[in-house]
Amino acid sequence: MSTFLADLRYGARGLRARPAFVAVIVLTLALGIGANVAIVSLFQQILLSPLPVPDPERLVNLSDPGPKPGGLTFGSIAGGRDSTFSYPMFRDLERAEGGFLRIAAHRLFDASVSTGDAARRETGLFVSGSYFSVLGLEPALGRLLGLEDDRVDGQAASVVLSHAYWESGFGADPGILGRKLIVNGAPLTIVGVAKAGFRGTTLGARASVFVPMTFRGVDSPTSIPNHENRLFYWVYLFARLEPGVSRDAAAAAVNARYRAILNDVDAPLQTGASDQELEAFRKKSLVLEPGERGQSSLLPRLTGRLEMLLGVSGAVLLLCCANVAGLMLVRGSARTGEMAVRASMGATRGRLASLLLAESLLPTLPAALLSWPVAWLTLRGLASGVPGIPAGAFDADVSFAAALAAIGAAVLTALAFGLFPALRLVRAEPRETLQAYGTRQTSGKAVQGFRTALATVQIALSMALLALTGVFAQSLANIARIDLGFDVDSVVTFSISPETNGYSPERSARLFDRLDQELAAIPGVDSAASSMVGLLSGNALTITTTADAVEGRPRRSSNFDYVSPGFFRTLGIPLLAGRDFSGADAAGAPAAAIVNERFAERFGLGRDVIGRRISPGPLDAEIVGLVADAKYASVTEDVAPQLYVPRRQSTTLGSSTFYVRGARPPEDLIAAVRETVARIDPAVPITDVHTMREQLRESIALPRFAARAATAFAVLATVLAGLGLYGVLAYSVAQRSREIGLRVALGAPAGRIRGMVVRQVVAMTSIGGVVGAVAAVLLARAARSVLYEIGAGDPVAVAAAAAVVAAVTLGAAYLPARRASRVDPMVALRYE
Repeated sequence: MSTFLADLRYGARGLRARPAFVAVIVLTLALGIGANVAIVSLFQQILLSPLPVPDPERLVNLSDPGPKPGGLTFGSIAGGRDSTFSYPMFRDLERAEGGFLRIAAHRLFDASVSTGDAARRETGLFVSGSYFSVLGLEPALGRLLGLEDDRVDGQAASVVLSHAYWESGFGADPGILGRKLIVNGAPLTIVGVAKAGFRGTTLGARASVFVPMTFRGVDSPTSIPNHENRLFYWVYLFARLEPGVSRDAAAAAVNARYRAILNDVDAPLQTGASDQELEAFRKKSLVLEPGERGQSSLLPRLTGRLEMLLGVSGAVLLLCCANVAGLMLVRGSARTGEMAVRASMGATRGRLASLLLAESLLPTLPAALLSWPVAWLTLRGLASGVPGIPAGAFDADVSFAAALAAIGAAVLTALAFGLFPALRLVRAEPRETLQAYGTRQTSGKAVQGFRTALATVQIALSMALLALTGVFAQSLANIARIDLGFDVDSVVTFSISPETNGYSPERSARLFDRLDQELAAIPGVDSAASSMVGLLSGNALTITTTADAVEGRPRRSSNFDYVSPGFFRTLGIPLLAGRDFSGADAAGAPAAAIVNERFAERFGLGRDVIGRRISPGPLDAEIVGLVADAKYASVTEDVAPQLYVPRRQSTTLGSSTFYVRGARPPEDLIAAVRETVARIDPAVPITDVHTMREQLRESIALPRFAARAATAFAVLATVLAGLGLYGVLAYSVAQRSREIGLRVALGAPAGRIRGMVVRQVVAMTSIGGVVGAVAAVLLARAARSVLYEIGAGDPVAVAAAAAVVAAVTLGAAYLPARRASRVDPMVALRYE
């Protein structure tokens, strides 16, 4: 041990004499290791870490794949339509036994929270009385919600705070118990604080308050919570398996109860369903899926994106390692004579290997330490808003496992980089080495071959990342050419939710009407309108319905939205037939509807849609208009069948998104909008205020981010590959100076000498280009979830990447080739 410490001290003295050499190695490795530690931390937190509850492996999520005819489905970040249940179905299943301790329910909601002063917007979670007991959690303070807290639908008296909200909102005051907290206008008593680190069971959302699911809701067919309607699907369910019970056994037990409820209770409610639909509905089965990581629609989407990030960062780490390996080989080759002298004086091979490995280890240890702040800064950047990865999905903290990974990566890097030159040098015979080389700087064919292989790997990785960049660039170009079907310019949008401030449905309806009028009256404003679902927000309300002119066909799903008069004019959506909604389309008037072209096509109506009726289900309306297709939830998703109904024919909406078109500058228009809303009711906060152009950019932010990240990595990789190749060639020319001098002395022309260097470059570039193209296809496949209408192995992207790599490699070869052609044979031979 003392000998190795002495080697470390000796190596440190030698490295201090070469600060630039050490700085390059440390910074290169820190960047490569830090980026990978950050991505590993993300993997651990998002894709690997279970919920912080006892025995999370026994948790299962319930889903309900299959038709939901005639119903309304409200999905969320916790899952899509297959994961939602009606509240009455939950209560029926809750009473089922067999394979479960108890079933629990939950649903996220926007909460307006106050203690009597100004309200704050927080994330709330409706939970059943069994929620905390199923998870097996204990409180940090007071008690958690239990069965006694959700006995009567429409009544709730208690609330539990998350530990983080207790600290940030109440200063961790232990006397908080018993105080009143106003949640969405209802006073609730604070009865407890959840344990530290637990903020719900949905990845990407962190609840601040936990409220009984029996909380009173707005009297609306589209508001949550809804305790009565069996055709209103909004609840998410999970359960805990009893010890020793398998998922299959539990599924068989609960499905026996589930099918009985479907056939005896829910099936008779499916009026108007075809025989095929009804048969499929009766045969549905619950599916039990692993629930140890909670329940979230983000998990499948984030998996591919994180794999892409990990693959790209891993490629950059390999490039960093290849460059450092090249530097270490140069350093080792420069000491060939020194090692021979040491060996001739009695140093053992083990002693020489220890010295070389100690010197390799020294730069990597500070690189590991420096990689931690690099990883932390990377995570902070991700937490500040990587599109598609919500800030609430993870903490900007380097995990302990990732920190260990940094140290392990540094040690392995040192061993890998130091092992090859160490083995080569210690195996050399001192006498032969001194006779052949003396004490001058040189290297053998093995070292040169290894350096050539490293440069080829760098070219391959650079080719892969450049091709991936080309794929993303073409994907963005394809997205930019998408016809949205509406005009986003000169439009400001914002949302309000007066129901969270205690507004009744009737009062909310009056507020919406007044806002429509006063926003349109702002000087410079051409028109104003509103909808229940925000355009390009990623959200959509789905309804299952049919058209009465198409008999014998099953009902189909369609997007569904309440809009105000002037909505289509404000957004620039062309009216193709019939009429627009007007002020006459109010409550009590004949129900009206407008459909888009895709709806007419999907339901077999053709262009003759005026006068047809939409039924059955939550609405029964006459089609009065046909509008052009337009994107709704997402830019890249196909246009879905869309059904619009007048907002004024529903007096039960609790939130709305507004659109204001005007010729004024965006900042002036936003200021005027804020002033108008504040003048009407300053207690109602407005959210998501921005232009529709900004909304469009936000909706495609993930592919833009992926393209920028890939471009940054590709540029770095190309620079590293160029430098690595230049180092290989320059060193090769220096080592072959005697050979080149002899060639020149024997009459070899300069062009032939340059061609000798270029042929080496062409060989490495050809091999690296082919390998890189294959790697690019694999990376693009991992990122296909963020690509639009482009294949993973797009030939244009691959060809463009090959052209860039060829240009960089030839540029890197220029100076060494030029230097080789100008070797003075007399100088070279005299040196030898």
